Amino acid sequence: MNFIVYCKSSFSIGQNVLCKQGTDDLWKLGVIESVENDNHLCVVRFTHFNALEAIPFESIITTSKIILKIILFK
Repeated sequence: MNFIVYCKSSFSIGQNVLCKQGTDDLWKLGVIESVENDNHLCVVRFTHFNALEAIPFESIITTSKIILKIILFK
């Protein structure tokens, strides 16, 4: 995935997401803990290691967008 369109209004607390974390460029599952619209960041709790990290909007995909992409490209 080289290009992702994001919309700050599409992020909400408690939402399941897939996002890039760290420098390894791997997409990891998490849950949004807070949304910082002024900074274009979400604080995400990663489900597999229970850590919090601030992630830029452009590195986050909501699970509803993932399902939509699967349906459209099937």
